Amino acid sequence: MNKPSDIAAYAALVTTAIVWGGSVVAQKYSLGSFSAVEVSVARGLGALAILVPLWWWQEGGTVKFTGRDIAIFAALGLGVLGNHLLTLFGLRYIGAGAAGVIIGASPAIQAFLSSVLIRDVPFRLVWGRVSDGWLEGGSGRRGAAVVGRGACVAGPGELGAL
Repeated sequence: MNKPSDIAAYAALVTTAIVWGGSVVAQKYSLGSFSAVEVSVARGLGALAILVPLWWWQEGGTVKFTGRDIAIFAALGLGVLGNHLLTLFGLRYIGAGAAGVIIGASPAIQAFLSSVLIRDVPFRLVWGRVSDGWLEGGSGRRGAAVVGRGACVAGPGELGAL
């Protein structure tokens, strides 16, 4: 970790972990003053205020939408809103710590469901590596598995042909 790009990468990852970990606590705290719908709307508007300018900047200001694009965005937006509302309704009844553990398990649940329902990831390969102690480095293989937001990082040929 001596190159400036390495330092920036680690700083970005640590910042992401702190923000993501703190978001559940912040959501629980916000429910003391606002309803779940108000928090969801504020979160969505804040995200739009940040992400839309970044998007236009990345695309060079040449973003054009078709009617189909707008329909897809609306459907995706309703899905995200529903997910966030369910999270906030749950946070009214349990603590932020328990909610963080449940929400933190979602990448493993996502990998399992995608494997079972749509045959997306060969779950037996991923689970076999985790159950063999691969996360702790017990097998001596190169690579690392990161269970978080659906990521799995491996050395060359570690998981075979996915």
